[in-house]
Amino acid sequence: MFLQKLMSTLLFVFLCLVFTLNSSYAQEGNFRFAVIGDRTGSHQPGVFPKAVEEVNLLKPDIVLTVGDYIEGYTIDTTALNQEWDEFFEIMEKLEAPYYLVPGNHDITYDECEPVYRKRVGEPYYSFDYQNTHFVMLDVSRVEKSEDVPQEQIEWLTSDLEKNKGKENIFVFYHKPLWVVSIEDKEEDKLHQIFKKYGVDAVFSGHYHHYFSGEVEGIRYICVGSSGGAMDIDSENLGFFYHYLWCTVDGDKLDVALIDLGSLKDVDFVNIEEELVIDGLLYDQTLVDLSPLLVGEGGEGWSGSSFLNITNVDTGMLEDTVRWRFSDNWNISPSVIPIEVAPSGTEKLNFRFDLKGDIYPLPQCGFKYSFGRGKSYDYKNAILVKREARCNEKKKSIKIDGKLDDDEWGAFVPEEYFGSPDGKTTKVEPSKFFFAYDKKNLYLAVFCEESEKENIIAKAEKQDGAVYAEDCVGYFICPDPEKNEVYQIYFNPKGIAFDQLILIKDDQVSDVKRQWNGKYKVATQIGDDFWSIEAQIPFSVFKTEAEEGDVWQINFRRKQKRLNSSSDWVVPIDYVPKKFGYLRFE
Repeated sequence: MFLQKLMSTLLFVFLCLVFTLNSSYAQEGNFRFAVIGDRTGSHQPGVFPKAVEEVNLLKPDIVLTVGDYIEGYTIDTTALNQEWDEFFEIMEKLEAPYYLVPGNHDITYDECEPVYRKRVGEPYYSFDYQNTHFVMLDVSRVEKSEDVPQEQIEWLTSDLEKNKGKENIFVFYHKPLWVVSIEDKEEDKLHQIFKKYGVDAVFSGHYHHYFSGEVEGIRYICVGSSGGAMDIDSENLGFFYHYLWCTVDGDKLDVALIDLGSLKDVDFVNIEEELVIDGLLYDQTLVDLSPLLVGEGGEGWSGSSFLNITNVDTGMLEDTVRWRFSDNWNISPSVIPIEVAPSGTEKLNFRFDLKGDIYPLPQCGFKYSFGRGKSYDYKNAILVKREARCNEKKKSIKIDGKLDDDEWGAFVPEEYFGSPDGKTTKVEPSKFFFAYDKKNLYLAVFCEESEKENIIAKAEKQDGAVYAEDCVGYFICPDPEKNEVYQIYFNPKGIAFDQLILIKDDQVSDVKRQWNGKYKVATQIGDDFWSIEAQIPFSVFKTEAEEGDVWQINFRRKQKRLNSSSDWVVPIDYVPKKFGYLRFE
């Protein structure tokens, strides 16, 4: 019984200690506050409420403001009260205690002050929060510190005298009068008082853009707009919607700017919307644009494609599908309205006529609406699947990098390429050749290069960073059933980078970096070109090839000095279903 009573007593003492320690920690001056900037001055609808919403997510202990809550500039009390009603309707949603200070829009004229006092309270006042003394001043009707009424100056001096022992003193008032004094090279009356009584920081607003400075040990901060219009849109110059997040730890104040819109709720994207994202971006179950099977087609080729759109929302999906394309293509219809019922699917058919080079590719676009008022701007260049020829060689090919006409002249090269985004490539022209015999695959590439001295080829050993230099690269899938992709790159020195990529369910399941092929390679660098020849035994791919076989393939050339590539089928991907074809003839 005694032991039980002793244990109960010790538990009570322990809980009291925990409570005391927690309480003393909170009282030692560790708290967080937000500062929201001007709401008005041609206020932009929805911006200030968004700031309130984001501040709530941060859970500050208190919230400070710097004035300009209504548009004002009228003595019509009915109009003023209506504007205050609108403001307080927004502030009712703020979860933390908040403190106001008048701006020129709030008390524009002396006749506005009675309304302010009735709706808000005293225009200037002070309060304590933990170890910090806050002073809220009224400079709504003055333009310089020396114009602040003497009555308020006397109150300020008395208040600071009474609280000069506080660990921190922060002052808030609307107009940054200290800037005016600096510009006019005059002594700032308020600053002298602040300096005398040990004020640590001063917060203002009014200018609708952010800036800060330190004057004789006092940190001055001008908070930018949290809703009022801005003269320009320039984040670098402080013109962006924001608020401040302030951390007080003892006598230390840290201030961070938070760009409005950068803070999101934990459920900003929920699991239902994630499933929509998968269907839109990855597995194409919601928007499926079928590829064009151009084969060896060029100018004069015609074909068709379809677009399947599935609506998973509870409302009607309505928009307009638009094709953007250059003179090398003609598409019919190029514009078509869509109305997809909830849980419904619509299939759209399009005819394509190729009038020149494949690139730039046509791009399809429309707005896909879903979820809680969200939408995704679907933009996708159509996948054009091509076919290259791999001819059986009739003569021996000497691997010397020279691409002699008597060896390669009879073969048709692939020489039309696009940029990684499906537009016209800026990389200099290239020609890719393919040939084979019973035991080997032969590759050859001729790359025009007008700046020989700027060719970059630093890798000296196999599996060096060839892919980050000037190079040519291949993605080869001999057997679609096996879903094995051989990635092989060569630089102008003939150094290879290679790896084996395993595919499962149209995704990369594993990468065998240690895999290495065996190649016979030779290169040549001329005054305005570099070229390469390679002989690869079919045994490298664990297969053979004969006339009529079709492999899946893609290939590219990278030109490092241009930081770009020319790609045969766009986009470059590891998944074979997005490759073109290599037909053995």
